[in-house]
Order: sequence, then structure tokens, then C-alpha cells
Amino acid sequence: MSYNSSDFESGKCPHCGSSDVSKEHNLMNLAVAHGAGYFFDFPFDSSYECNKCGASNSDDCFIATAVYGDRNAPQVKTLRQYRDDVLMQSAPGRAFVKFYYSGVGRKAAGFIREKIPDAIPVIRTGLDWLIERYTSESQD
Repeated sequence: MSYNSSDFESGKCPHCGSSDVSKEHNLMNLAVAHGAGYFFDFPFDSSYECNKCGASNSDDCFIATAVYGDRNAPQVKTLRQYRDDVLMQSAPGRAFVKFYYSGVGRKAAGFIREKIPDAIPVIRTGLDWLIERYTSESQD
């Protein structure tokens, strides 16, 4: 499930109550050009992830964003709902989500974009099938 940073400020996971929570600072690389260009990292947010259940304040769907081209595409939003409503409701689903957000999802998305962009239509077909199945079951 995806939460806001403030949900983790108590030091406990808002989903399972565990205090085994990791925190990373997200840095934005800013360029300041006054004659010579200066670059520095500026902290703009923190990422939290529960090491027990995988709940986090990150809702990036890396592969879906690579496939649909926009992190706010309706299909990507539906896949986030699927993650929260289906995957996060079981131990195997939570393990998959934790594995995906451990860096594998981001690396896979980069590989797809850079090395096998011709596979995007095939991956999109599979994701479209999953979205259609999920939305039709949600309406029942």
C-alpha cells in the first residue's frame, strides 16, 4: 500500500505497526548556472518502506510507467489500485511488492526502455489483460 511520508513519522508502519522501517532521503539534482554551472543535491522528500510488510510512501509503478509512458496514465493508476487491493492483501503478494520495490522494478523498467523497447507492445497487452480482468472483477 502507498502512504504519505507523514504516515511514517511516528517511526511505525501505518499498515502493520512494525517499527522496522527504512528511510531514505530523495535528492533532486539542481543546476545553478551563474557563469560556471554548479550542481548540488537538494533533499526534497523522504522515502519510507516497512521491512516487514513492504508498505511505502512510494507509489511508482516503474514498468507500467515505462510501458504507458506516463506515471499518471489511467492504466498505471489502475495497476496501483491492483497492487493495494489485491497484492498487498496476501503474504505472497506483499513479498512480490517488496521484491519489486527493492530496485528490481526500476531496473526492469530501465532495461525495457533502453534494451528491448520493441517488447513494450507485448508487455502492454499483458498489462491490459490484467487491468481488464481486475476492473471487471471489481465491478461484480
